Formats: sequence, structure tokens, C-alpha cells
Amino acid sequence: MFHVKKRCHGVGMMLAALLMLCIAVFSGSFVAFAAEDEGYTLTYLLDGEAFTEQKYQQGETPEAPEAPEKEKFVFTEWKNLPKVMPAQDMTVTGSYNFAGTIVTDLENIYECELVVSEDLAVTMYLRIDEEGNFVFSRNTDFSDTEKGAGKVFKQTPAGDLEAGAYSVDISWSPMAEMFAPVLDIDTENMTFILYSASDPDTEKGNGSISFEDDVYTMHFADGENTTEFTYEDGVITFTSKLWYGSASFNSEDEAGNFVPYTAKLEEEAEAEAEETAAKETGAEAEPEETKYYFVYYIVNGEQVVEGDYISEFEIGEDGRIIFVSPFWFGATEPKFTEEGSEEVAYPEFMISEEKLIADIDKEAIISKSMALNAENAADSVGSKDGASAFKTGTYGGTYSTTAMGNPLVYACTITFNADGTYFYSVKFHVMGSDYNETDNGTYTINGSSITLTGGKSMSGSISGNTVTLTGYLSSFAFSPATVTFTYGYSPSVSSSPATTPDNGKESEKETESNADPVVSAEGLVGGKYAVDISWSPMASMFSPILDIDAKNMTFNLYNKGASGTSRGSGTIKYAKGVFTLNYTTGKKTKFTFKDGVITFTSKLWYGSASFNNENASGKFVPYTATLMGTGTASETEKETEKPVETEPGGNETAVLKTGTYSGTYTKTAMGSQVVYAYSMILNADSTYRYSVTFNMMGNEYNESENGTYKVDGSTLMLVAADGTQMAGTVNSNGTISVTRKVSSFAADTVALNFVYGDVPETNESESEKESEKETEKETESEKESESEAEGETTALASGKYAVDISWSPMGAMITPVLDIDAAAMTFNVYGESAPDASKGSGTITCAAGVYTLNYENGNTTTFTYAKGVITFTSKLWYGAASFNNADDDGNFVPYTGTVHGSGNEPGTGEGETAVLASGKYAVDISWSPMGAMMSPILEIDASAMTFDVYNASAPETSKGSGTITSAEGVYTLNYESGNTTTFTYANGVITFTSKLWYGAVTFNNVDDDGNFVPYTGTIGGDESGAAKTVENRTYAAKRKAQEAENTEAEGETEPMTEAAMETEAAETETETEAATETGTETEETAATETETETEPMAEVTTEANTETIAE
Repeated sequence: MFHVKKRCHGVGMMLAALLMLCIAVFSGSFVAFAAEDEGYTLTYLLDGEAFTEQKYQQGETPEAPEAPEKEKFVFTEWKNLPKVMPAQDMTVTGSYNFAGTIVTDLENIYECELVVSEDLAVTMYLRIDEEGNFVFSRNTDFSDTEKGAGKVFKQTPAGDLEAGAYSVDISWSPMAEMFAPVLDIDTENMTFILYSASDPDTEKGNGSISFEDDVYTMHFADGENTTEFTYEDGVITFTSKLWYGSASFNSEDEAGNFVPYTAKLEEEAEAEAEETAAKETGAEAEPEETKYYFVYYIVNGEQVVEGDYISEFEIGEDGRIIFVSPFWFGATEPKFTEEGSEEVAYPEFMISEEKLIADIDKEAIISKSMALNAENAADSVGSKDGASAFKTGTYGGTYSTTAMGNPLVYACTITFNADGTYFYSVKFHVMGSDYNETDNGTYTINGSSITLTGGKSMSGSISGNTVTLTGYLSSFAFSPATVTFTYGYSPSVSSSPATTPDNGKESEKETESNADPVVSAEGLVGGKYAVDISWSPMASMFSPILDIDAKNMTFNLYNKGASGTSRGSGTIKYAKGVFTLNYTTGKKTKFTFKDGVITFTSKLWYGSASFNNENASGKFVPYTATLMGTGTASETEKETEKPVETEPGGNETAVLKTGTYSGTYTKTAMGSQVVYAYSMILNADSTYRYSVTFNMMGNEYNESENGTYKVDGSTLMLVAADGTQMAGTVNSNGTISVTRKVSSFAADTVALNFVYGDVPETNESESEKESEKETEKETESEKESESEAEGETTALASGKYAVDISWSPMGAMITPVLDIDAAAMTFNVYGESAPDASKGSGTITCAAGVYTLNYENGNTTTFTYAKGVITFTSKLWYGAASFNNADDDGNFVPYTGTVHGSGNEPGTGEGETAVLASGKYAVDISWSPMGAMMSPILEIDASAMTFDVYNASAPETSKGSGTITSAEGVYTLNYESGNTTTFTYANGVITFTSKLWYGAVTFNNVDDDGNFVPYTGTIGGDESGAAKTVENRTYAAKRKAQEAENTEAEGETEPMTEAAMETEAAETETETEAATETGTETEETAATETETETEPMAEVTTEANTETIAE
């Protein structure tokens, strides 16, 4: 037997007790049982007829009877079976499914000429449609079902598939901690059931299995979903996502391709299967080939019960239908017998060439069982006590349980609207936080039964002014619960008692001196170490403490002020001068120890995250932890004098102090002075940090470098993290001299002098100040005309960004908010209706104009930013789920997030611009070397859906034009030349998702891996067409010369040295000054002259562009 029907037992007393508790909370008193001792009647219907009856008191849990076996059919469920008995009689209906799959690939018209006598022949017609419905008829009008109708099914062989319970491996999924899916397979009937190992009574799907071309397909009973798998040696390998209720387990790689995962036959089930196979030597063999069946719902104009009339057939090579068992055509059973023989033959139906007069009326294909079940479900439910009719309005109830040893109370309300929709809300308090979740959907009422579909899938019964429902109460719930809702009741939930403050005792314990610390045999000093993560954006949120027990060589890691919450613990091992933290989770961190300072040589794990300090090359940069009470991490920079011997003959002893040394270096570049303000911190653990700040061409640059240093007499040797070595001298007057490149842009090394003390401020040269004043005057009028609300900024702005997921089915239920702290470069994701329930948080990094959300769980999301609008270039993670907008080909379609309160966030109405707007869009190519020479304008006529591309200074010279098309939120520029460019649009900003064509060249922004990096165009940008400043023209000519020179010499672009810049600037000075004075030479002319030589410049990657432009 199909054992789904056995999964309704074992929870009766527990649920009854919970229900009684809920009723007491709702009304203040228990509802009395029915006056009659016999209770209420629960009637079970099968195939439209009464199968059995049971008596229950109100509040008891019904135990469904076992349904009888039915040949070639599988029992699926007792529909609308209540979890608890209401105060009235109820009727539930049982349903069977044919043990096979519906055939959808035999769609055609068939005919068979049946010779009755020499002068009489009758033609029979058969129609099978694309949904597997069939109808017999005397002609090709198949709207009448009198001659017979029903469904076409097939049964496929099981192949090598073994029956039993298979444990599905979802260890790769975040859901693995909550679910343990089990796939239970019945190979005799080729059916399956899906459930969780912890809750086998709650089905997550059932259906039939087909087998073809070595691939098994699970056909779920809902008729919509399928899952494919292969089988070998007791292991199932899923080749498509496994559906689990309304969700699915979908394993994908970074490219979005499905990654197969497995399910293994459980040991007990495997042994049972082998034993059964050994015993059933005489059992009927499984089918070796696919078998086809007509299952009649209607015979001779009368509805019949499924299974009472079944015909088997085969498919001929030419597609004909060959019956191999009796079939029914009206009141007859057509067949042939030879005289003197008992052998029977049946007619064959050939594919017909007749035209279709009328097709099948699908709604007429209803069996007797279906009709009677529907009729009885609607009419046979009576109220024993004359309970009042269901009322729309608000109902409330509570449910109590425990979570992690603490009491947890759910306060639930449901509002049932007259239009058949509902709104659900639940509030609860757990782990010191308040949660509020909402959902909505539709509901249906069948007698006293009620079913909710949509956001919440719940079902139950109606009794008077109460509604009892069973389902998952919140997104955190692991299993369904039953709650009785009372009309007009508004429950509330109180926060759990606040924890008693420690009045600073915790902090005192952490900061108190480690008196007489224990020292291990390896020299490691026990105590609490403050980890220095000042280099990390997480420093504003965490203060890690590493507590070491040197006696037992164990450790514990936690955040300062929260020692009760461990972020990792384990044992410490020592080998060859290196200590290793061996976490209980299997992770490892290595460090060295000297003079009370720990130096981490690999990343420190902190819960599931880690503190990983890397340089630009991706190499790990060591950081430290200092024993508390002997000086914090920052104290390593205090003056610690180290006498350094001078070379022989020296009169004085040089003294090296740990701490900060600084100085300035001035260089003339492109007619202006560049002042470099540099500093170097020498730490007591022999590590250093070098920093430099400078202004060039109106832009400020900051660089830093980490490494180690060594002193030998008066010689100072620096070794950067990338391996670069630099030599220096410790002078007798306390200063340091180092020969090195002042910045990464510098072509040559210079001698830098460092003086002990603070970092000097960068002073701009007089020429730079004058240039900036002129620039400010030129742009002042433009700034005044710009709207402050536009919020243009080149740097990411802090704020709450409402994410537009209107394209998603979840858009009606969720408004995700991305809360960004740009100062700390951190973020938090949550739902607008539940800001306290985080759906993900972490740090933000930026490279080549692309920002990355680095979630604490390891997930990442990328985006770009312009004028208060975030454009996501990969899916946004939201808890264990993600918002992945993809087109039909699986390509990601960008969507946006807008600062809350800007009037442009989704759903704000007035500020929302969902349709492409006409106008002139200034394209931002500041990332490109061409940005100094061109200002592309994309002019759009949204009414005509046409466009034109040109330079701002030469609007009469088109660089491309054509038409615009749109599909699924993505616009395409269709150039007359045949080229195309795609983009998305939101709130006056165009985001290009492929390269923009500009004449014969393109603006192609790519990262180091060759992936396209989106950039934007903004409506109402700079269209003045005025000539560029002298600095820009000088730079353009200089850049052109540099490209030609470097390409010829090395075949690739390298930053131009400052000396070369000055020379090239002087050579081009006459030309640029003349252009500025006359005002007649346009940028377009300069761009046109260089177009042939510099076409590849538009393809230069972002990283190279940044370095070259800065120089």
C-alpha cells in the first residue's frame, strides 16, 4: 500500500492540549464540549460515496482511516481533514491518482473504419489533445462526450531504481540547518512522497515517476512542477531543482548553472529492499516497456468512477493507436473474432487527415467521483448546533512555545475581506528583538472548511465566531502549528524581561591587568589580547578579544563587553616558532608571539566570518593583538627608543624610536607643483605602514603600504608586502632617510627624509589654487541650476535605499531596504515593515567604480552608484533567498535602489518614473581616457522611440542613430549600422548594460576578468558644448603622445612619467592656448583627429584608466 495514508497519527494528545490552552487564552474560559456524549460526526467519502464515519468531541484530533487499495491507482489524501474537530459535523473526501503520468505528446485526430457488414461500414473518430484528454466521436466534432471521454496515462518501467526512503543531501544550502528532506519512492506504483525527516507526517509533495532515456522525472500532483534525476547503485543524482512544498532546493554556481546534488538510500530501507527482492522471486515482473492506458471518465454519456473502465493500448511505428484490451465506444465494445477461434482482436486507429470541426470541451471531462465529491463537499456539511455563518473582519489568536530554552509567544491576527482576500500579521519577541511579519493572499470556504493560499498556506475549520488554522506562523517556524482565531480579538505580545546591566563589570574584567600571567612551555603568555582591526571597516562595530589559557593551551574569542557570546574556541598548537588556533569547527589561524604581542600570519576567524587584511595584490598583511594591561594595540606606536650602533668611527649613537615619522616632497608636473605628504609608522613588532597624500589636477589621492622592517647598525631595510625592498638610514639626529618611490604613479625613486612627529597637511600649489578658483567660477552657474534633490555625488552616500522589486512576484509582499553607512562602509538589509529583522549585513568594498556588499555569511552582491541611485549588477541576497531578475536566456537584468525620502523610491507615485523619458542624457565616461576629450550625449525621443548619439560640443555631427525597443524592462538601441546597445532606466538615469557605440568605436568598461562594468547617463547633464579647460587639452595631447610612445616601445599602456608630462605639455602649449583663445576649435575636432589612432582607448580597462588619468 501507498503509505501516505498512514501519516496522520501520533500528535493527537499534544495538539488537543495546545488547542485547549489557546482557547483559554483567547476567551478566558474553555468552550464546553457538545452536550451529546456521541460528539460530532466526521464522514469520509470515497469515489463520491460514504466510506465510513467517526465520532469526535470538539477539540479532539481525528485519526483518518486507511483507504482501500485500488488497482492501478494510488491514494493521495483526505482533503480538508481538520487538525482538530470543530463543534459541528464535517465531511471529507478521499482522492486517488492514477499510478502513472498524463500523456501530452499524442495530440492528434485518429480514425478507424469498422466494417459491420458487406454494405455497412462505420467510421469511429478519436481526438487526443495537448493536455492528455481524449474523446470518441462519430465525426470530428469532439465537443460532445457521449461516445466516451477521459484521460490518457502511461506507466513507465522502474529500471534499476530501488524502492525506499532516500536522504537528500542539501549540506550546500543555508536551509540544511532547518530541513532534512526525505524522498520516499514506491517503485511498484512508480510514485513518491517528499517530507522532512523530523516531521514525516507533513508532506512536502507527492506524485508519480516516469522513466525514459535513463532519466527519471518526478511529476508532482499539483500538475505544475517536475524534478529530474538519474540513478545508480543506490544513489539518486538530481539534474534539476527538487521542489519542496512551494519552495525548491536549487544549487547553482556563480554563472547560474545548476549544480547536481544527491540523495542516498537510507541503510534500513536499503536492507529492507534487498530482503523484499529476495522473497519476491515469484512476484509479477515489473514492466519492461512503457504501457499506455485510456482511463474513462464518461461512458455512453454517463459519468463513471475512475478505474471502472480502463483500456490498454500500444503505439505503432506509424503513430497509430492499437488497442490490446476492450475499449468502449458509446454502448458498444468493438472487437473482432475469427470463426472457430476464441482469439479476440481490437480495432486500430490511424492518424486522420480530416479537419477538426470542434475541439474537446475540457470542462466536460469530469468523472462521477469528481462530481459527487464536489457536490457532497458543498452540501453534506451540516452544523449540529446551528453555528452562525462566517463573518468577514479581523480575528486574533496566540500560540505559545519555546525557543532555545526561552518562552516564545506568537500574537497573530487575520483580516478576512469580503472580496476573498486576507491580510495576516504576526508579532513576537525573541532573543531581545521584536519581530513583525505580514502576509496576504486569498481564501476559500467550503462548508465549514477554510483554506488560505498565497503568502501563507494554511487550512482549517470555521466554528461560530472562531477559525482554527494550521500552518507555519512565521518565516522562522520549523514546523506548522495550530491556532484558534477569535472574531474581534486583538492579541498583544510583551517583550521578554530586559537583561540586568553589568554596570561595566564585564568591561572591567576585560581591561584589568593580567597580574602574574601564566607562561606556556613554548613562551606564550596567557591573558586577554585586544586584536587591532583598525584597518578594517568592521572596527567601528567590533572589538575582538582573544582570551588565551596558556596553561591548558586553549583559547576563546569574543567581542569586548560580550564575553558570554563566544565567536570561536579550541586548542592551541605550537611548531617551529608558529602557534596555531585550532577551532572546534575545524578552522585554523596562525600567529607568532614576541614581547607580549601576537602577530597574525593568517586571517583570524570570528564566528563564520574572518578578519582578512589584504593588499592590492591579494596578499595577506599581518596585524597584531596586544596583551591587555600592558598596553593596547595602539600603544605600540608610542615612543620606544632602540639604541642603534653607528658604523665604526661614528661619534654618536643613532636612536630609532618606534612611532610615526613624516615629511613632504614637492615635484613640478604639467606646470603645477604637486606636494606629497607622507608618513611611516614603525611598530614595535617590526612591521611598518607607509601612507602618502597628494593633490593632482584637482583630485586628491591617498595611498598606503604595509610591510616589515629590519635595523642593522644605522642601516634600515624595508620589505613591502609585495616583496619590494627599500634601503634607508637611521640618522644620528633621530631622522630617517629612505630611497623609494613616493607614490605608485612615480616613475623613479627619490630620497625621502622622515622626521619623528605627526603627518603634515598637504598644501596645494598657488597655480592649483588659482586653477580651482577659475573652475569654481565656470561651474558656479551650473551648480545653481541643478536641483539639490538630485543628490549628485561621485561617492556612495549613506541612507536607506528602497529596492525596486516591482518586477518580482514578491514585490507585492516585500519592500527590501538597503541601509548604508558610507562612513563605516557597512550595510544592513531588511524588510520595510520589519526594520529590526535583519536579512543580511556586512561590509562594503569598492574597486573600479563597482561596490560590493560582503555579507557576513560569505555571499556577495555588486552594484554601481550615481546621483542617489544604486543599480544592482548582481542579485541582492535577502536572508537565504535572493532577488534574481533574469531574462529568458538567464542573463541578469539590473534593477535599482533609491534613497528613502527622495520621492523616487518604488511606490512613491510622484517621484517614480517607470517609463523612459525623452531628453538629452549626458553619458558618464569619466572612467575612460576618452573622458578628457569627449562628452557623449544620448538624445532620446521617447514618443517616437528613436535616438541620436553625438558629442556635447558638436551636436550637428551624429555618432549613431536609430530606433529603441523594449522587452522585460531592458531597452535596446538599434543603430542604423546594425550595432546594438542595451540599458535599463530608472528615475532619470540610464544604466548601460552593454557597451555604447560611438561612431566606429565603443565605450567598453570592463574589469580585470573582462566582465562588463555598467555606467550611466543622466538626463539634463552638461550640454553646453563649451571648450574644455587648458588643463584638459594639455592632458588630452599628452595622453595621445603617451599612448603612441608606449605602444611602440612595449605594446601596452604604461603611466607616463612626470618628466615626460612636462615635456609633452610644453610641446602642446601653443596649440591648446590658441584653441582656448579663439574658442572656435571644438572638442569634436580634436576627438576626430585622434579617433583612428586611439580607437582602442575606449577598450582600456578601468584599473589602467584610473592610474593613467591620475598621473
